[in-house]
Amino acid sequence: VIDLLRSVIGLLRGVIDLLRSSVIGLLRGVIDLLRSVIGLLRSVIGLLKSVIGQLRSVIGLLRGVIDLLRSVIDLLRSVIGLLRSVIGLLRGVIDLLRSVIGLLRSVIGLLKSVIGQLRSVIGLLRGVIECDGLT
Repeated sequence: VIDLLRSVIGLLRGVIDLLRSSVIGLLRGVIDLLRSVIGLLRSVIGLLKSVIGQLRSVIGLLRGVIDLLRSVIDLLRSVIGLLRSVIGLLRGVIDLLRSVIGLLRSVIGLLKSVIGQLRSVIGLLRGVIECDGLT
């Protein structure tokens, strides 16, 4: 019986040693796997930080572009305002030219009338001179 108990105890020790070595091996494998996963997660986190940094740079550039576009829009508004002013000024100049042309027509008409009156006076003077026998 004692030999049998010694055999059972030896067998149990073997099983325990086997289980111990298997569990330790399994735990080592799990720990190695966890280390790999943690390393991979660190790499992913590093990449995400890099991507976030790049996104911040792109956002900064986009803000610059938006500010530039706002400046261009403000400039275009100013140019449009200036063009409206120039068009208004040109309309005023055209109205002034029309008035000057109308005034010149009136002056020409007045000069024609004066010339006609002078011709009449000259004609009367000729008649007076011819009547007096001065010629």
